Amino acid sequence: MTVEENKEAIRRLFNIFNAHDFSRMDEVCDEDVIYRTASGIELRGLEAYRDVMRQLHEGFPDFEYSLEDMVGEGNRIHCTYRYTGTHQGEFMGIQASDKKADYLVASACQFEEGKLVDELDFYDGLTFMRQLGAVDEEVKPGGEQWPADGATLRAQ
Repeated sequence: MTVEENKEAIRRLFNIFNAHDFSRMDEVCDEDVIYRTASGIELRGLEAYRDVMRQLHEGFPDFEYSLEDMVGEGNRIHCTYRYTGTHQGEFMGIQASDKKADYLVASACQFEEGKLVDELDFYDGLTFMRQLGAVDEEVKPGGEQWPADGATLRAQ
């Protein structure tokens, strides 16, 4: 498959997500698809991926994905998308807050024969939890001692 065909597959998958028609995910995803996040979540198989999308829909019935950017090379597509939704049902053990979630996700996707076989998502989970009111605004990314007193953060 070409890069453009794989990009079109991403667009179709997002249309399926936005239609909340998870039964159609097999049109784009391999039966043995692997879905991972940088925070350590790893789901194996299409049914596990469908289940997480159903749970997301239960917690955020109005959720929507919108593509911001896509680039590709070979069988890999990297995209940035915006996720928005209103927390109207339980999600990850967090009771509905009626608060809006709105954040960006960077996703690295790999395709084989036109089907998604691997997806790795990077997003700011702390900001997401803050938006739901599940985490206090004062919580720091590395814990209370981050950065250490007197430390300077800089890129090397």
